[in-house]
Amino acid sequence: MTKKCLIEIYGVRLILKYDKTIVLEDVLSTLSKKCNLKTQLSGVTYYDLMIELVNWNKEEHFDRLGTKKDPNNIRIPIKKGRDVGILIEVAVLDYKLRKNGEDYSKIFNKEIYKQINNKKRTQKNEIKHSVHGVLLEINGTGTLIMGKSGVGKSEVGLELIAKGNKFIADDKVIIKRKYNDKKLRGYCTEIPYYMEVRGLGIVNIEKIYGTEYIKSYANIDIIVEIVEDSVENETINILEEIFPIHKLEICAIKNLATEIEELVKMYRKWEW
Repeated sequence: MTKKCLIEIYGVRLILKYDKTIVLEDVLSTLSKKCNLKTQLSGVTYYDLMIELVNWNKEEHFDRLGTKKDPNNIRIPIKKGRDVGILIEVAVLDYKLRKNGEDYSKIFNKEIYKQINNKKRTQKNEIKHSVHGVLLEINGTGTLIMGKSGVGKSEVGLELIAKGNKFIADDKVIIKRKYNDKKLRGYCTEIPYYMEVRGLGIVNIEKIYGTEYIKSYANIDIIVEIVEDSVENETINILEEIFPIHKLEICAIKNLATEIEELVKMYRKWEW
């Protein structure tokens, strides 16, 4: 059975559809101070967005590029250990940008085609490598989040950004070592500050959160991998540097973003 409620957040009216197995209070916990909630829909004459919350199924398709015909009808997959309220908030902020004529899904796709036709060469005096993941700077510590496709790296990264941490890159992280540098640095691609989020499509972090939430590069200090089952920690070799990989298992009880922040705190204590 599907339930519905009306939410108004930042002046945007949206209908939220959700399965009876989803606890609405948990979903809206981070939005409680930012929105007005109505469970009775009688008399509702208009709305701006329709968001459907769907339990995650890896066999089911969810929009990743924002190219669907009706961008105001959104399906967001619900996963364990995530703050879905953050995704709803970003969907609303992205809607407001589109309403003002700033459709960053279309802008991103145009830039992709330009880059395909105009590839830049690697600069001299540096060695370059790329990895699949999300790079953030959390309390001054460069944190690379890795994991299989669909495991939820971008959603966790988005939650950490909403907490005030800095975003560097999503999906493809460029790692470089200049000959005089001891540490490896991670950079975004030539199309910076975009994030691909299942259900929402392509969002521009700089436009949604502001310039204080982005950075052009960060050192590679910690590597975290999100996994579906409990496994032992491993190491990874990147440009002749050996890094331990901290494995974090997806769990309904624990919030992954909070776990990553705790890892960073432990790293900083050890470093000092």
